Formats: sequence, C-alpha cells, structure tokens
Amino acid sequence: MNVREATAADEATLLAFTQAIFDENWDRPWPHREVAPELFEGKLVLLAEEEARRSGTPSASSTRRATRT
Repeated sequence: MNVREATAADEATLLAFTQAIFDENWDRPWPHREVAPELFEGKLVLLAEEEARRSGTPSASSTRRATRT
C-alpha cells in the first residue's frame, strides 16, 4: 500500500470518498456540510493506493507539513 499526498487529479475520487463517508456515517439532526473541493483547500490531504487502485479514505489536516530550512 502506498500513501501519498493527493493532487488535483484526485479531486473526483476525494469528493466521492468524502460523500460516501458522510452519507454512511452522518448521525446528527442537521445536514452535513456540502462536499465540495473547498473542503480540502489549505489542508494536507492523503490518499491510500493499493496496486495503483485508490483504496483509502481521504485524510485532511488543517496544518501543513513542516518544511526544513
């Protein structure tokens, strides 16, 4: 399994995964937020792949990776 940083080319996959997660697990009396590309802006988003097939759920963090100077 390979875990890598998502790219713009992964947008459709990330949106589909996120929508599926919300649809399956949302258990609140209000609707979940809209699943849109803006949901991932400014976040580190990781995607798991197995044998070149996207198989993992997206992971997003509000903080970017630290860079060495």
